[in-house]
Amino acid sequence: MKTKSEKLILILFLSLICPLYAIATVYDIGEAARLIAQGLSAKLKSNLNEVTIGKLTLVNTQISSEFAGNFKVYLESEMKRIDDFKSVKTMKTMRTRGFSFDEEDDEDSQESQNKKSETSNAILNGNYRMVGDSVFVSAYLLDEKGKKLSEFEVEIEKSAIPWPVVPGNYNQVKNTE
Repeated sequence: MKTKSEKLILILFLSLICPLYAIATVYDIGEAARLIAQGLSAKLKSNLNEVTIGKLTLVNTQISSEFAGNFKVYLESEMKRIDDFKSVKTMKTMRTRGFSFDEEDDEDSQESQNKKSETSNAILNGNYRMVGDSVFVSAYLLDEKGKKLSEFEVEIEKSAIPWPVVPGNYNQVKNTE
């Protein structure tokens, strides 16, 4: 019987060979977030100074759910534990009259702007899809020019997710797209 760390190493190794395929089904949200954070880190060629967690949307849409919002909190927590990600923050979403806008907390000082141009920063985006009794979460890191730096996917057993995966207004939104 393999230890938990041996299994994790095997999953990360296999994910390098099959970069976009989930290797095993996960039965815990925290473990899924940990695997994504470690998988993204394992595929990086260099450390990142700042990672901003952006959108996690239902595949082929621009909509999100309670699951996505909560999963991003778990993911941020796990990424902060990894040395490859020096600073991790989540993009804030403002909701007003049915519209939502993503904004970052930025300092407008010249010193802050100079630091940003000298460092390696990335944004993490992703999507999720439902297949049978599983939810596949794909996450990817993009540099400031939009080049993909790393990507990883994990399969989560749907029964392990305590929040709605599809937003309540999904059919209304789908009909307007």
